[in-house]
Amino acid sequence: MKSIDIAFYADFGKSYGKGLEIENIALQCKKKEILGKVFIRQKTSMNHDIYGHQEHVLIFGNMFFKLLSGIQKYIFKGFRSRYWQEKVFDYLVSLKIKKEGKNKIFYGVPRLNRSFKKAKSYGYITVLHAAEMNANENLRIVEETYKNDRPPSIWDRELLDSSINCYQYIDFVIAHSEKSKKSYVKNGFNKNNVFLTPMGFDADKIIPKKKYSQSGKTKFLYIGNITKMKGIHLLMEAWENIDNQEAELHMCGDIYEDLAFEVKNFTAKNSNVFYHGYVSPSCWFEKCDVFIFPSLSEGFSRVVIEAVASGMTAIISEAATDINLFDNGYNGFIVDSSAEEISEKIASLIGKHDLIEKIGRKASEDFSQFSWEHFGENTSEILLNLHTDFKA
Repeated sequence: MKSIDIAFYADFGKSYGKGLEIENIALQCKKKEILGKVFIRQKTSMNHDIYGHQEHVLIFGNMFFKLLSGIQKYIFKGFRSRYWQEKVFDYLVSLKIKKEGKNKIFYGVPRLNRSFKKAKSYGYITVLHAAEMNANENLRIVEETYKNDRPPSIWDRELLDSSINCYQYIDFVIAHSEKSKKSYVKNGFNKNNVFLTPMGFDADKIIPKKKYSQSGKTKFLYIGNITKMKGIHLLMEAWENIDNQEAELHMCGDIYEDLAFEVKNFTAKNSNVFYHGYVSPSCWFEKCDVFIFPSLSEGFSRVVIEAVASGMTAIISEAATDINLFDNGYNGFIVDSSAEEISEKIASLIGKHDLIEKIGRKASEDFSQFSWEHFGENTSEILLNLHTDFKA
């Protein structure tokens, strides 16, 4: 009963992008004997259990897509690599979709317009892997945040419009946070057709904190893309609104063009703010005390779960995670994406080493179960139930 074809713009099994998501969904679907083809950028090794199901969209794997990234990075900054990468991937996946009887499911990521349209025309049940909030909601946030300024290319208006256009071909949505789920219902999807399953983390790479600071400066940590859409402008404003002499702020990740000038100035005039570039998260979870993630829009932030599973106390926005997972004030803190709320929470934790340890240990205990296998099992169960219901 090979009933579910999956298409992810990802390198199968890799820790970056959606590689681990697709691997664990596929593995669990295979266990349930419902896995068909898996269309991806790059296949895994031949001895992998899913190798026989995987199909490169191009015979030479992800090299072409890397070339497009290289053009934007090294040759022409204005080149819209993400837009063209997804366009090409979608076109190639659409060529591989075949008319193969009834009760088939096509499960894919946003903006696979051609692929979803073709699958729908062939009678497939179409299911969206909601890697992001509904694009109508994202468009509102982008316009409100940037006004007359140009947002980073990853929030390109044509990418958002492409997502919106894709929704007409979607029957069901699998979201990964309560806020993301609500964004799809708010923008036209029947609430009974939007499911929720939180993502996981790689337990082999995230080790619980061995030691908590009992004195000295309180170290706050942000890991992620440094852009307004992640709420970094709010974090910088919040930091300057409080007495932070007994604290440090460590910022890690790629700086996007919308905040390059501001971050340079911010770090230059604040001696207790440090920028570290792209890092391996686990070692920084051990070094710091409190994790901050004030994002304006997420499908589900994986790094948040990694941070709390490691034993960090976290200050996070409602958009950053599934708030149903948190007991506010007991295993983390949920705040509005506002400089005022962020500054109040930061100030309340400076020097509170015992409280930070208590909440961090509770978070590590509560979130240790959120493995990638757990995520794959939940997602595959939703897909199996959809197939069973429609087959009946």
